[in-house]
Amino acid sequence: MRPAANVDRMDLAAAVALAHHLLSAPLPGSGYRIVDLEMSDDFYGDDDYSAADAAWAKLDAERVRLVDDLTERWGAPERLELQVDWEDERRTLMNDLAGFVTEVWSWRRDGRQVCVGVGQDDKELPVRLVLGVGDPTATGAVGRGTG
Repeated sequence: MRPAANVDRMDLAAAVALAHHLLSAPLPGSGYRIVDLEMSDDFYGDDDYSAADAAWAKLDAERVRLVDDLTERWGAPERLELQVDWEDERRTLMNDLAGFVTEVWSWRRDGRQVCVGVGQDDKELPVRLVLGVGDPTATGAVGRGTG
């Protein structure tokens, strides 16, 4: 699911359906999958960061919509602040997310961990609204709960 960068609103029903699908879909060998739900354009030449700021605001608003919908269905998520664990060389859902997302909203559903967050790999690169789903036994312990 990767809508065009200039779409006004994310297809919330499609994002929720994808989250439900990934709860039972086979996972790759890594034990998790990270999917871009929305992605902005890149920001080369955005010297005053105004376009990046607008993209962050838009995608964070979409994140709130998705988290609110999933909260109604699944209950309150745990909010996790992420940090890359440089000592842990394993590829884990949380460590990969931590490479570009600083916080996620996370649920445990049907034996899987489901995470929603917004992040950016570097200031010139697109802002991404992502959905991560994985086996919680393969997610490591780099997330720190914040309530």
